[in-house]
Amino acid sequence: MNTYDQDLKKTLLSLINDMEGNELEHFVLNPEKDFKRHRKLGFSAVIRLILSMGSAPLGQELLKYFQFDSNFPSVSAFIQQRQKIKPEAFSTLFKRFSSIPQDVKLFKGYRLLAAVVTMTERLPEWFPVIITADRGYENYNFFAHVEEKLFDYVVRLKSTKNNGSILSGLNLPAGEVFDITKDIVITRHSTDPYAVNKEKYKYMTKQARFDFIPSSKYPNYEMSIRFLFFFESSLLNATLT
Repeated sequence: MNTYDQDLKKTLLSLINDMEGNELEHFVLNPEKDFKRHRKLGFSAVIRLILSMGSAPLGQELLKYFQFDSNFPSVSAFIQQRQKIKPEAFSTLFKRFSSIPQDVKLFKGYRLLAAVVTMTERLPEWFPVIITADRGYENYNFFAHVEEKLFDYVVRLKSTKNNGSILSGLNLPAGEVFDITKDIVITRHSTDPYAVNKEKYKYMTKQARFDFIPSSKYPNYEMSIRFLFFFESSLLNATLT
């Protein structure tokens, strides 16, 4: 009996095969030549390999993908084949896969997704969503995009409170369990009220990306963020309320 993840995989592979079989000319740089000869690294194989890659060196990823076959393609061969594929192939695949109505497995009524700003904007709003992200993804621009989509999110934050950290200046308890909601105002103005209340007001320079305040001519942006600290597991999370 097929499991939910196997069904999703079949759907994804079917889309890739359809792109290769019926629309290949739209997704390669040279439609007259690219992927015309049968190779181990055909269009579908390259797409699938890229999607399945982890953090290992490319040679190891190739060896694993081809199940340790001694005749697996070289790294240079893969790079040559990869360069033939347009970036649009991946964005098209993402959009088609995301837009197919599916019997989505929900967690307590929510669809769980790991995504950042661009992927968040592309997600269809068919189900309630909780976006999850690990340390390094935390920033107010990302949080605001999720809030605008009316999604929820859970993000693990860096525990340090150095300058530039989300936690910097929030006056949160140290070394104890807490569950605190903070009202945050993003501003492009470095004077009052930011100068008076730096815990609530977060100043974004002209170089800092915050898509909802392109310049100082735009009004401030308000949001509420729930911060939790679980002492027993040493995890710090920020969630949208």
